[in-house]
Amino acid sequence: MKLKEIFSIVDRQRQDLVGSSRRSGQGNFVSRFWRNRSAIALLFFPVLLAACSQPEPRATAPEQGATVESVAEETQQYVGKTVTVDGKIARQVSTKAFIIQDKEFLGGEDVLVVSAKEAPIVPDTFAQVTGTVRQVTEIAEIEKEYGFDLDPQLEVELRQRPIIVAQSFALKPDLEKITNTPVPFLGRTVTIEGEVERVISPTAFMLDSNEVLGEDDLLVVGAKSANNIKEDSRVQVTGTVRKVTTRQLEREFNLEPAQEYEVYVKKQPAIVSQTVQVVTQ
Repeated sequence: MKLKEIFSIVDRQRQDLVGSSRRSGQGNFVSRFWRNRSAIALLFFPVLLAACSQPEPRATAPEQGATVESVAEETQQYVGKTVTVDGKIARQVSTKAFIIQDKEFLGGEDVLVVSAKEAPIVPDTFAQVTGTVRQVTEIAEIEKEYGFDLDPQLEVELRQRPIIVAQSFALKPDLEKITNTPVPFLGRTVTIEGEVERVISPTAFMLDSNEVLGEDDLLVVGAKSANNIKEDSRVQVTGTVRKVTTRQLEREFNLEPAQEYEVYVKKQPAIVSQTVQVVTQ
């Protein structure tokens, strides 16, 4: 109940009591009593105010240091806890579920990840998952709860294994994977890392993986200026992969007309950035 509502109820009770007492000839006594009650109530006001202004409980922070391997091997330590793990999507088993492998030990331990919503899954791509660890003795429980059906053989493989119920999910592909096979990533949000090859404007720059010079460049554009971006800086970019036209670059992102853009956008998509963070200058 809100503080305003509490005082409103108290005031109505006071008025009813005083009016009743006056009709019965006890007005002076009740008035004195109520004044004393009011003084007592004022003593408790700070306590009442503190109780009504308690902050909302914070969401549980993810467990530090968790990996796909540690969740798979030390499951009981993580059951019921929130974790954030990085790994490689080894296999998609439904639109709401996939198997993720430890990025440091590919071919080793793996964990099933499920989501209430359809996840933007691209097999053989690195991803970051934040979610709650569960251990289910009957995989049918998860299938029923999240609305998908696994292959019977896979059910046997995953029985008694941990499952991460995803709260958030982000694709983290290598830059050259987007340039070589852009179609699976179009319209999806990704987080990538690379070196700034050339600053075009306060809202645009070319990003290079620094592995195959000149062949794996991506254009990064944004509605806001990317502060502290310099050539040769290493940055982490989160944004949406889009096919863009020269007209869109001019109108949406205030880039000046340039013939090189027209040649470029016919070959590659661009990253429309949401955040840009400098990793190293």
